[in-house]
Amino acid sequence: MRRRAFLAAAAGAGAVTLAGCSTASGEVSPPSLPNDRLDELGYVEIDQEQETVFEEEYAGIELTASAHTLVYEDRELTEDVAERTLGLVEGPLATFFATRVGFSPEIDDLPGGVGRSQILEEVEKSSKDSFRVQMESYGIENIEEVGEGTLETDSGVDADLTEFTGVFPFDGFAFPVTDDHAVEIDADNVSVDGWLAVWFDGDDTLVAGGVHPAESFEENVSESLSSGIDVEIDVDMGMEPDRYREEIHSLMKAVT
Repeated sequence: MRRRAFLAAAAGAGAVTLAGCSTASGEVSPPSLPNDRLDELGYVEIDQEQETVFEEEYAGIELTASAHTLVYEDRELTEDVAERTLGLVEGPLATFFATRVGFSPEIDDLPGGVGRSQILEEVEKSSKDSFRVQMESYGIENIEEVGEGTLETDSGVDADLTEFTGVFPFDGFAFPVTDDHAVEIDADNVSVDGWLAVWFDGDDTLVAGGVHPAESFEENVSESLSSGIDVEIDVDMGMEPDRYREEIHSLMKAVT
């Protein structure tokens, strides 16, 4: 992975297309988000999409699911790491997204005993598949679903929560110390965590989640430039994976 694009691809993992269909949709209201909390944490909106995510026939009735997605970047984290690394590492490092999925006709109007659990299962399966595809398409490797559980939202509804892990191949970067010499900072893979929650909100379904670094990056390199000059470079990106996880979970809980 290019040194100036460390984890930048994670931004794309937020824009979840729930199924292969991506035609223009009918009007669906955007999910309601905790804007004050997003501002406080340094998140800024980087994308907004509306689309038709699937069309299925149930008991002779065609059900259309349309989505409105908002994607945010932790700009404060991006700028902090860029400053720490003199601009050698830049781009989104942690992202958050939320999607409202609306149905036509409404789910409760479907005949043949089709219920909410069946529709939720369909949305959840499509969400997981597309979340994985998005992560892969932006360079995340060794993606695994490592846990399932529930997340109690602020509205009191239990969301189905899935945890993903993956890694970015990271080839390090170089700090110039003279006009013709740079000290190489080698690196290996960087672990990434992804979170996906799905739940009903009235007649709609909400999908929310995010991607963030699962570890920080610290390195110490010593190098002799000549018989009389030794240099030592300490790199500390100052990333706090536990905090990012808590922040993303708090944002997910607040989506309505």
